Amino acid sequence: MGERYLVVGLGSIGARHLSNLKTLRPEASLAVLRTGLSSQPQATIPFEFQTLNSIEQSLRFEPNAVVIANPANMHVETALPFLEAGIPVLLEKPLGLNYANCAPLKKYLERGTDFCMVGYNLRFLPALLETRRRLLGGEIGELLHVRAQVGQYLPDWRPGKDHRVSGSARRALGGGPLLELSHELDYLRWILGQPSRVYCAQKQLSLHDMDVPDSVDILMEHGDDGPMAVVHLDFLQRTPNRDCQFVGTNGTLIWKALDDEVWQSIPGSKAWKIDSYKIPDRNLMYLNQLEYFLTKAARIENTACDLAGALDVMRTIDACELSSQTEAWVTVNQQRPL
Repeated sequence: MGERYLVVGLGSIGARHLSNLKTLRPEASLAVLRTGLSSQPQATIPFEFQTLNSIEQSLRFEPNAVVIANPANMHVETALPFLEAGIPVLLEKPLGLNYANCAPLKKYLERGTDFCMVGYNLRFLPALLETRRRLLGGEIGELLHVRAQVGQYLPDWRPGKDHRVSGSARRALGGGPLLELSHELDYLRWILGQPSRVYCAQKQLSLHDMDVPDSVDILMEHGDDGPMAVVHLDFLQRTPNRDCQFVGTNGTLIWKALDDEVWQSIPGSKAWKIDSYKIPDRNLMYLNQLEYFLTKAARIENTACDLAGALDVMRTIDACELSSQTEAWVTVNQQRPL
């Protein structure tokens, strides 16, 4: 029996993963399990794949690996049967709705024999990888301050689809900037480590036809001697924007995400050294992520985007939610379930 791969969910990201599996493993048998809302449109796929109707049927398919890309509120319950069966899982972000919702996954950390990677795909952008390399290499000295932001007008995200019924706009499906835009919390944790405490404010400023905030601002401390990070997430900016500025004792580094550039200040000058890490196609980031997952899954090796790290991101999100409710600083629980 040849290679077999399963994708759960056939929205935009599920369809992307399915097409990329066809590209990377053209001879493999592919199948899709639909678990989302029946009102969600199914993507048009120009090649053959099996359609499965239940978890039980999916387990009988005996996939080599599973990509879970259904709504966030279903991530954990969908992943558990496959992990229990010892099948490697690529689980799209966010991991779940909150840390408590994700608690059943802790078992698979404790066993230490299971493979689950979480889909924080920005880690596969060459410009972000280079930014992290320079920071960890001390090229701008001791890190003092970080300012990250991401924003895009939500109605423009998925042309032709009503944003009001999307998972991004619905709390019950894992919507809102904290969950939907948690990439920022993940890559900052990847570079800076887990924050020690946070202060968060969430507001609905413009998009009043949904039940989640459209703007979030976070202050994150990283211990008494660590840097302060300021993070802004929104669904409002008509011109999409994503960047992060790192200020150190010997200079400043800026990751320009949408331009695939790294800017580094030149000491004693007002000029910048600008390096481009442009990729020819944005889908290359997803292809690299998927190839990395398939390779690591085949060997059952630890990954950069592991379950423990994603659970830490959920702890930070929970702390941000509590801070916005209490209007107070909240300590982030750093104790990992290992």
